[in-house]
Amino acid sequence: MAALVDEWQLGKLTLTETGPAVRSLFHRYNWPGSAATAIPTAYRQLSATKARIETLSVVVRSCAKAKDLPDASFAGQQETYLNISGEDTLLDACRGCYASLITDRAINVP
Repeated sequence: MAALVDEWQLGKLTLTETGPAVRSLFHRYNWPGSAATAIPTAYRQLSATKARIETLSVVVRSCAKAKDLPDASFAGQQETYLNISGEDTLLDACRGCYASLITDRAINVP
């Protein structure tokens, strides 16, 4: 990822080339071991114990730690995925949510 940003800063790539390339890295790589098991395990537990169905549909979205500021709103900045069901689909949606943190605007912060 750093190499892509370096190439953009050197003028070898445009921002519209760099942003999608960086975000695609999130979609290509596997989750670290603990997350790869914790996310599906929590989903199975939620489905079985709370909803009592095999494949519960859930929403995947970011949760900002900071609240809106007087001169800035954070609502809608990251992707939200609706009606996600199944462990693989859930992991893909989580990747997409993380990837949406690295927008072209975020990369272009001075």
